Amino acid sequence: MVEAARERDLSVVVSVHDFERTPDPDRLRTLLTAAADYGDVGKLAVTAVTSEDVLSLLEETWRLTARGSTVATMAMGETGRHSRAVAPLYGSRIGYAPVGPADATAPGQYDLATLSKLLDTLDTTF
Repeated sequence: MVEAARERDLSVVVSVHDFERTPDPDRLRTLLTAAADYGDVGKLAVTAVTSEDVLSLLEETWRLTARGSTVATMAMGETGRHSRAVAPLYGSRIGYAPVGPADATAPGQYDLATLSKLLDTLDTTF
């Protein structure tokens, strides 16, 4: 499928989700590295239970971005909700927000207007 997409000059996002937890830092690194190496963008969405989970995800986002990978990361759930707004500061290149709050597809998503306002407030130009 990746070859077929690239033959058509399409970018490939390789996405991994963990709806239960945030893997340990070594596993985060392995998952995100594999996704970024295989696709044009490596995407990792995990469920944050603690603030440390969010920090681990942001650290791996920063680490892989610094090495030249294109990644998109976010922590799902209320504990990780803010990661959707701050992850671009650490190199995350793609965010997702439903147009309306009722259209959320994962726990902790901001609606489009709210996420846009947060990003503008943080001035996440990169």
